[in-house]
Amino acid sequence: MSDAELASAQFRAIGAAYGEVDPVAAEEAYRRSLQLEPGVAVAHAALAEVLTRLNRYAEAASHLRRALTLDPQQEQALALQMELLVAEGLVPDAIARFTMSLANGANARIITLFGDLLARLGLREDAAARYREALRAGGTPEAHANLALLAVDDGRYEEALQGFDRALKLDPTLIEVRLNRANVLVELGRLDEAAEQFISLTGDDDVAGPAWWGLAAVHEARGDCGDAVAARLRALETEPELARRCATAPVGA
Repeated sequence: MSDAELASAQFRAIGAAYGEVDPVAAEEAYRRSLQLEPGVAVAHAALAEVLTRLNRYAEAASHLRRALTLDPQQEQALALQMELLVAEGLVPDAIARFTMSLANGANARIITLFGDLLARLGLREDAAARYREALRAGGTPEAHANLALLAVDDGRYEEALQGFDRALKLDPTLIEVRLNRANVLVELGRLDEAAEQFISLTGDDDVAGPAWWGLAAVHEARGDCGDAVAARLRALETEPELARRCATAPVGA
């Protein structure tokens, strides 16, 4: 690797580190990377995503096109393209783009993204078929997890638990998968295990509210009404939005 390539990779790493917290700094890092190596698809894709966060869509589209010209199967670019097409209401175009990628030998990640789109459209059987196809193509944690979520919807909790376990084996950091796994343990009556998992998740800001809510469900199943109320209040203090979501949820949801 040349000095320029090494420096370019370092700037990409800086961009990735700042992407969520400081998109302006991330943009500068990716531009510096591209100055050193103009023809790197992943840098163009990452810059396009940052520019999208900054609401600079025309610039983002330019780099998105460049990324896909350099690598038509670049995962980040394809994912962003699909998100933008769906956001613009161009769902048939998104499906057509995915179909083209599949014909060109899409990898497991792209097939999983296609499944996600179909699931969002309510096409559950088609989504499940794509997730299974993704598993045959090498698998992704998301494909296992999303197949498990479909199993939860159908009340197939043992199957769902196995799917969540497979997802976590591939990526133990998937915090929402851990939360969903704990919810399934409640459904299976494995309350001690569920409580232990919920408690471990209450310290994570991303899922603390739902974790307290799940812990309340454990207490209710045990008949501990006082502890259930306390956990429910803690959940609402942590994430007030839970009250609105639960109030508007369909009966039986």
